Amino acid sequence: MSRITEITKLYYAYLDHLEETTQRLAPLQLTGKIEDYLTKEFVTFLFRVSEGFRFAIVNSGIKGEPKIDMAIIKGGPEEFVVESFVEAKYFRNRHRMSPKDMDAVDEHAKSLDELKKQLSFIPKNTHGFHDVSLGSKIYGLAFVSYTRPVKSDDRKEVYFEHFLTKAESHGFRYHNLEKPYLRSVYEDIPIEVLGSKWLVTLRGGLWRTQPNE
Repeated sequence: MSRITEITKLYYAYLDHLEETTQRLAPLQLTGKIEDYLTKEFVTFLFRVSEGFRFAIVNSGIKGEPKIDMAIIKGGPEEFVVESFVEAKYFRNRHRMSPKDMDAVDEHAKSLDELKKQLSFIPKNTHGFHDVSLGSKIYGLAFVSYTRPVKSDDRKEVYFEHFLTKAESHGFRYHNLEKPYLRSVYEDIPIEVLGSKWLVTLRGGLWRTQPNE
């Protein structure tokens, strides 16, 4: 793999990487929120595929500044510059694995509100202890999970369609489209645990709230 440093190329390569780790990642979707895991995994992936020419500061920002999930930096060895910002958000149809239906869809509107507020951040000349590149942008890295017991009705496509409708009403758009979009990471991965059988799906999107440039 040749060196990857540009944010949209990193995004597509990262989704491919997650697909390669399906057997490790898919069971985690039955445990609860995995936003932090996906963020830290992105940091190590970024370090590897950029060959150390990019890195990410997690929870970036000092007192009085908004905390950003990831500030992607370049430069060195004595001067680092923020190239772009990324806010990660994880959405799910269920809270976790349970014999009962533990619906989490009612959380989506609040989480989309939070993400929209986070993406309204306008970078200044500095953030944290680093200078910020002219023209740097902030992106939303959205992951949307769908899990279901094998014996339950399959409402996957309805679920994703409703989610994207909500996202569009909040003003989100895919990084190079006029509407929000989700790319498949993997679909209907079978997981058998504690005598129960589940199917697990994950999709992701790189979103903005500003017009594409």
